Amino acid sequence: MQNYLTHLLADIEAAILRRWQHCPPHYYQMGLPERWLEPPAGWDGPPPGYARNNDDLDDFFSELESEDVLSNPLPPEETPSPILEAELRPDATLPPGPEFVATIDEVENYLHGKPELFMFYHFDFEPEKFPPPGALTDEELDRLTLALCRLWASFNFTPVFPQTAPGRVVYPLLLERMGKPAFVFEHGHTGVEFCDYEPEECPFGTWCDCKKYLEEGRFDM
Repeated sequence: MQNYLTHLLADIEAAILRRWQHCPPHYYQMGLPERWLEPPAGWDGPPPGYARNNDDLDDFFSELESEDVLSNPLPPEETPSPILEAELRPDATLPPGPEFVATIDEVENYLHGKPELFMFYHFDFEPEKFPPPGALTDEELDRLTLALCRLWASFNFTPVFPQTAPGRVVYPLLLERMGKPAFVFEHGHTGVEFCDYEPEECPFGTWCDCKKYLEEGRFDM
């Protein structure tokens, strides 16, 4: 199984690289920090990490890299710089840029029911390639789960799950969702949640954050 897993992880990394070469992830292009958006080895695009060129984020990335490999922290709070009113006023004499047009086209396709394909298809993997959780050790599951999260992020998907949830819990949920249709954005991003914020029915079991959030009054059910 170890040799098979090594080859599978290499195949996932190759798929991540192909996607980055085709279209770097939206959050990466926007300069937003995200653990799963570290450029893959062999990527020949812009200098790695637009966000890393910001000295103000050095401490954040140092802390991020010291966290558990499966954690999904939010970016640090930042004080927005003042924006002049003139900068907010669009110039009606100029046509919209290609990025804006492409974004609108994607949204139109999404809203008007463009046929969706399974995530497995988008990622170019067969479901059978992924071993059942029972065939893997906890360490192997964590490695494979991290690789899948990086694969998702390269296609502008972010799986949302508790930071403390182990790969043994997260991995089968990722595979289940990959067997369902999804629209892939090149100029946008999709967050994928697995919990309906009902602690008794949460797929993460004892690792669910819902109860804590409810007790803290952070959202109403």
